[in-house]
Amino acid sequence: MTFSQNFEMSIRDSLLYVSLQKEGVAAGRVGDFEKALSCFEKLLELLKSKYGEDDYRLGPPLTNLGIQYKNLGNLEKAIEIYKRTESLYVKEFGADFSGLGSVYINLGNVYRLNGDYNQAVEYQQNAYRILRFSDEKYRVLLETSKYNISEIQLKLGHNKEAIQFAQSNVKSVSSRLKPRLYDLIATAYRNEGLFDLSEKYYLLAIKSWIELYGEENVELATQYLSYSSFLISQRNYEKALVYSAKAKSIAFKYYGEKSTMYAEVQ
Repeated sequence: MTFSQNFEMSIRDSLLYVSLQKEGVAAGRVGDFEKALSCFEKLLELLKSKYGEDDYRLGPPLTNLGIQYKNLGNLEKAIEIYKRTESLYVKEFGADFSGLGSVYINLGNVYRLNGDYNQAVEYQQNAYRILRFSDEKYRVLLETSKYNISEIQLKLGHNKEAIQFAQSNVKSVSSRLKPRLYDLIATAYRNEGLFDLSEKYYLLAIKSWIELYGEENVELATQYLSYSSFLISQRNYEKALVYSAKAKSIAFKYYGEKSTMYAEVQ
């Protein structure tokens, strides 16, 4: 085969790669996970034919395959694929490769869905360990790992650990994650029976959502419901009704009277 023929084949492969990648991502975003799976399987086979079975460049399509298997509920297959990606990256780049952060977050998410919170928190902590020293471009992943660790600690009933980790990171995360961490801290304090502190953080979460998106946003409606639930547990029914009414008003505006969200605040 001549240089020209090799070059033309390379261009065709590159265009096909880009096309399959875009098509797979688009299908995944609209919930057509089977189509997305098919696209990423074709992409994986294309790369295997070019680079072999054990090349690190198989990592991105493998990761995307894992996401689709997770979305389709095949958690064991997703775990198998993510661990395959991990082995390729470790072999090529070592155990501290920043790209492993995404793999470990995905593994942690799948184990969490599977109810294995100990494995889930272990992988999220591995992601955090790697990403905290990585480039700025990995900041979103780092923040995701911070929240995930706190959330899983809460699910494990490790309230004090969840509070400590969340509080140590709440000032360093983006504004969109702050109210989520505040709500998590509030829940942990509530579980510990520290109700004054719990209320303080519920109100901080509400304040943060308002500062972020204004007085009428869906996230704020959900937060109002959380705070209302807390108030009911404290037998402050009159105040609870005020906040459930606020949530109801927002739900009605965004979803209408027949929506599930509206029904939840009746």
